[in-house]
Amino acid sequence: MHSNHIIHRDIKCSNILLAEGGVLKISDFGLTRRINNVEPSTPGVVTLWYRSPELIYSIKNNIQTGAVDAWAAACVVCELIQNSVLFKSKGELDLISMHIKLLGSPDKQSWPEFSTQAISIKPQPYNRLSSKFLFLTKSAIDLLTGLLTYNPKKRMTMREALDFEDFWVSKPLPCDNYLIPTFPELRQTYDVDDRHFDRE
Repeated sequence: MHSNHIIHRDIKCSNILLAEGGVLKISDFGLTRRINNVEPSTPGVVTLWYRSPELIYSIKNNIQTGAVDAWAAACVVCELIQNSVLFKSKGELDLISMHIKLLGSPDKQSWPEFSTQAISIKPQPYNRLSSKFLFLTKSAIDLLTGLLTYNPKKRMTMREALDFEDFWVSKPLPCDNYLIPTFPELRQTYDVDDRHFDRE
C-alpha cells in the first residue's frame, strides 16, 4: 500500500482481520488517501487512540505520509501484547500527556518542526517503553521505539519494520501458519438462491 503512495489513515485493531493461514488483511479504506506532497491533509483523521504526534501537535504544513500508519501499527502491536489500548485517552490533550509520560517529551533537536510556541509541555526526558514491557527482547523494544518516534521523518517505515531482521529472528519465533487456530464454526456462507445461511 505504502509502496503505491497510499496511506490508510485509520489503522486500528478493529480494521485488521486475521484470515486463514495467519494472513492479516486490512479493512475499512474510508479515510485512505494518496500521499500529497504539495498540500497538507486534514489533521483530524485516525481514531484518537492511534493518532500520531504530527496530527495533534499543531505542526504547520504537515504532509501526511506512511508514518501516520507506522505509528498506529505500533499502537496495535502494543495493544495485542498487553491486551489493552496503549494510549486510551479522553481527548487530544490527554493523549499528548500519555505520549510524554511513556515516550518522553519532543524537542526541537529531535523534531525540528515541533513548535514550543504552539504547545507548552513540561520536559520529560525518559523513554519508558523498556520498563513498561519488561518481558520484551531488546530487538522488540528497538522496533517499537523506531515506530513510536515523534519525528515522522525519522520514524521507522513499515518496510524498515518488515526488514528489521533482529526482531524477526529473535525468540520467541513465530509459529507455523498451520498452527494458527481457526474457527470454522463461526464462518458461514450465504446461499443466495435459498436465502439462508449454510454452515461450511
